Amino acid sequence: MDAKKTTKLLTLLIIIMLLAVGYAAYKIITLNRDYNSLKSEMSETVTAKDLMEEDLKVLYNEYDSIQTENDSMNVKLQEEQEKIALLLKEIKTVKNYNASEVKKYRAEIETLRGIMKSYVYQIDSLNQLNNQLMAENNEVRQNNQRLKYEIDEVVEHNDALEQTVQKAAIIRAANIRTTGHKSNGKEVRNARRVSQIQTHFTLIENNVAEPGERTVYLRLIRPDGFVLVKNTENMFNYEDMNIPFSESRTVQYEGENLDVVIYYDVEQDLLKGTYQAVLFMEGRIIGTTEFMLK
Repeated sequence: MDAKKTTKLLTLLIIIMLLAVGYAAYKIITLNRDYNSLKSEMSETVTAKDLMEEDLKVLYNEYDSIQTENDSMNVKLQEEQEKIALLLKEIKTVKNYNASEVKKYRAEIETLRGIMKSYVYQIDSLNQLNNQLMAENNEVRQNNQRLKYEIDEVVEHNDALEQTVQKAAIIRAANIRTTGHKSNGKEVRNARRVSQIQTHFTLIENNVAEPGERTVYLRLIRPDGFVLVKNTENMFNYEDMNIPFSESRTVQYEGENLDVVIYYDVEQDLLKGTYQAVLFMEGRIIGTTEFMLK
């Protein structure tokens, strides 16, 4: 009986020891697997941190390559670059990283990247608009130069045209005089005091011209070559082009000398220098003069 009890007891102890060894082996394997997983996750997190820092450095340097002459846009670009620098500093100082932190920082980096792309698009659009405006300004200057050349030709023949009335259908203007006036009507040559510009002229007698209404267009050209205009819709046709005019007046012409005055109310600051007053009628330049404002 004692031998049988001893054998049973030994068997039970062996079973218990085997179970204990098995459980210990299971725990060792589980702990080792968790350790390897944690080690891998930490390695991936460190790699992700390095990549994020590199992305931010590249993004920061890309802002240096963006150039624009728009001051307000430059301020916005600088503000975004400072945000990148702060985020880079924050990522470098964080010690304990996890997948959630990495995801959060990656989202912030993508947001900053998207903002930069939108600024690049805006700057490109602004540059295209500036180029278009420069092209239009060049075209305006070329047209003004061509008109000035034609006006100079008219000036050379103006005296002869005023003395000899041609028997033709073209109506000319003579005795052209343009002056600046204060609000009380007094003539003045000081640019800052001029509130109205008056252009006096005479439509020359012409028995050949058909009587009826005539519209005279006046262009007041500043010293810098641009036309004084109060309304951008003030346009008329000249040699198949729509060009701006300063003021116009419609009169009843009966073939006899007709004195006319065109009034231009000044609504902007005037430049000092020599101005040109050019009169157009029926698609032709009918007269021109110059006046000086000090």
